[in-house]
Amino acid sequence: MTAPWWTAADQAELELLWAEWVDGAFEHRDRCAACIAHERVYGKQWCDALRESLEIVLDWRERRSLYSYVVEMRRLQDLADLKTEAPGSTANRTEAA
Repeated sequence: MTAPWWTAADQAELELLWAEWVDGAFEHRDRCAACIAHERVYGKQWCDALRESLEIVLDWRERRSLYSYVVEMRRLQDLADLKTEAPGSTANRTEAA
């Protein structure tokens, strides 16, 4: 992903998920009767379970991107709020906490 809020940690997690999914998919296809039958008839087709597992990884990527976006927007808003506060208000807020 190339979004500015997509972090190196997000990318590392995604790469791990992809690697695990690919390894599992190859193992699954070699053992799954439905995948073997589909491959004989249609070529390299996937069974429903394999397709659903891919959807889980893709959904995670989308949710993680949204989460990282929200975290970055909150960070930027907090920074903007600090810049617009009156002098001394930061000290007052720190004391209240």
